[in-house]
Amino acid sequence: MEHLAEQVDCPVMLIQANGTLGKRPFYYESQYKKLEKRLLQIEVVKTKENHLTIVFNKHAELEWKLLDFLNRNTLSYVAPSVRHEK
Repeated sequence: MEHLAEQVDCPVMLIQANGTLGKRPFYYESQYKKLEKRLLQIEVVKTKENHLTIVFNKHAELEWKLLDFLNRNTLSYVAPSVRHEK
């Protein structure tokens, strides 16, 4: 994943779910940090939930943050393949 991150040319929201799944976290802090360094336009949202509870349960605050991110970034971003350069 890290080798692909430098090719990403759009805003990214990283939801850092710090809750554990069993005896260890799904991802370690060091993995998040590596990704953060490689992505140019990243916004990190941290939660104490784990990856499964984010997917299968409602999280109103997280949903609002995601909608806010989309509203701020989808209208202003134009993908490189559709840019009209002169």
